[in-house]
Amino acid sequence: MRCVFILPYFGKFKNYFELFLKSVKCNDKFDLLLITDNDEMIEYPDNVLVKRMEFMDFKRHIQTKFDFSINLDSPYKLCDYKPAYGYICEEWISEYDYWGHCDCDLLFGDLNKLIKLMENGYDKLFVAGHLTIYKNTKENNRIFMSQLPEKGFLYKKVFSSNDIFAFDEVCYKVNVNDLFMHAGKKIYEEDMSYNTSTKHSMLARVRFDKKSRRWNVEKTRNDQLYWNDGHVYRIRYGLTYKKVEEFLYVHLQMRKMKFDRSILDSNVIRILPDKFKAVNRIPTNYIEFLGNINIYIEYAKIKKACYKLIKHKSSKVVIKWDTPWEYDPYM
Repeated sequence: MRCVFILPYFGKFKNYFELFLKSVKCNDKFDLLLITDNDEMIEYPDNVLVKRMEFMDFKRHIQTKFDFSINLDSPYKLCDYKPAYGYICEEWISEYDYWGHCDCDLLFGDLNKLIKLMENGYDKLFVAGHLTIYKNTKENNRIFMSQLPEKGFLYKKVFSSNDIFAFDEVCYKVNVNDLFMHAGKKIYEEDMSYNTSTKHSMLARVRFDKKSRRWNVEKTRNDQLYWNDGHVYRIRYGLTYKKVEEFLYVHLQMRKMKFDRSILDSNVIRILPDKFKAVNRIPTNYIEFLGNINIYIEYAKIKKACYKLIKHKSSKVVIKWDTPWEYDPYM
């Protein structure tokens, strides 16, 4: 099984982009197709395929795929086009069995766990926009263009508007996953990622619950995360227990991370809430675990409390951000 991740990225890379590439390099059975105008002197791993292209050229390429005028004024809007990459980039990925789209504010762990899932013939793996994988078939790559009862052709409204619809992920009430479900496709929805909460300054995992169709913050706080030679671990110790959990990847959504290039030579990297740190090893006992605890003020909670003091007249704002699963952008 061969899989390629498609990542269009225009402009300056994140400060830890080379660390992201290091995690890509450790997964040599997976390729990354990077479509970019960035000309920084970076040593790309062998499994990263760089396609140089200006943003406006990529926009023109996308427009040739559709018979109506698309709206794509900035690279940020590309998030809504992610489910269409298999169709948009079809001629560039024909040799692969699967393709996916991913963000670069993450670190991959061991992706080999995906191979068995692909061998089981899933049409779609995962429901989050930061990493979603599709079987690379002509039919599958056009499901985003199918019609949803009582909603019509979602993609036409999404691609014709400059608004953000979160078409690529289970966030709002309706998204591309509904089209795959309606088509009776085989979908794998178990959440194998460590998706960091944006509501806490400390590290806490947001986990997708497929029964409620919601993203819930786990009760643990101030988690200790490590990238260890191509694996992502959460370590927890107590006086009488030890718990080590491995994740497919860690997603550092909306976090500004301090980064020093010297850690690129390290095989063990501590992932803190606001920075990366090279370490000799992950904790092997309770004393080492206690010594690595860092205290962070919950600025995000303070900000949210202040936000609630402001009276919003628009109920749409409250629905969209406080209960996004109730918000239907197609109404």
